[in-house]
Amino acid sequence: MKGIVCAVLISFFIPVAGAQTPMINRDSIPHYFDQVKQATRENVKIWDKDIYGPIMLIEEGTRVIYANEPDKDNVLVARRGYYTGVLPKEISFQNTSLDWKGKTWATVVLPLSPNKYQRLDLITHELFHSAQLSLGFDIRGSDNYHLD
Repeated sequence: MKGIVCAVLISFFIPVAGAQTPMINRDSIPHYFDQVKQATRENVKIWDKDIYGPIMLIEEGTRVIYANEPDKDNVLVARRGYYTGVLPKEISFQNTSLDWKGKTWATVVLPLSPNKYQRLDLITHELFHSAQLSLGFDIRGSDNYHLD
């Protein structure tokens, strides 16, 4: 009986402990941003433009942001090679682009793939969404009749 009670009590604390653990190795964040910057520069010929820009990696549960540059209102705080803060609850996010604090951000929900190429594929794909308007793809207000 004591074993069952102990197991039940432990199960209550496991989610709390897990929520406090970051979904990313914070020491790797600057390296990931550098990899993305290098990949976009090496592939400028695809769009005739370097699409590297503001990137926000977001922890889904805590809404903690890890960004490659500051926002225009200085909400994000500089750390060792990245900027961090918490995305307000009223702002929804997903893997796409997001207009927030004066910039259009490529947003990626954590965790990232441990595979370098899958990680680069996802982040550069979201950078494309951020750069769409500057590339001449104005899809705002377009209808998706094919989805009906």
